[in-house]
Amino acid sequence: MLSAEEHAAGSKTMFGMMDLDKNDLVSQAELAAGHAKMMKKSGP
Repeated sequence: MLSAEEHAAGSKTMFGMMDLDKNDLVSQAELAAGHAKMMKKSGP
């Protein structure tokens, strides 16, 4: 099981990893790059 606090912490960490220019916004390009990177890690 996952608590709300654990979910919030994970979301904050993921956002920080995707916000490449650290401007507290995730652009469409950063979002796409972050998802591609995560999918690559979790693949076979």
